[in-house]
Amino acid sequence: MKMGNSYEVAKLAISGLSARDRQALLRELTGQPADLQPDRILRRAQVAKQFNVSLGAVDLWGKQGILKRIKLPGRTRAAGFRESDVAALVAGGGK
Repeated sequence: MKMGNSYEVAKLAISGLSARDRQALLRELTGQPADLQPDRILRRAQVAKQFNVSLGAVDLWGKQGILKRIKLPGRTRAAGFRESDVAALVAGGGK
């Protein structure tokens, strides 16, 4: 079987798995502990509300690197921020 064919077969097999099973497979392949929960992504509005600032201020923090922007899955322009990064900024551990 050629490399391209193997990839297509694996892709088809994975697409048939539930989201939970895909996460379990990824944890097993990467060696992450099973109890490790993925970091939640907060939307711009949630971050703005938490800090009581405007959306523009949150965008500026993203451009300045104070918070790292994460592209939201399945969206072309939408971005969010990792909950752990926001928590670190609240705790004063930001850049």
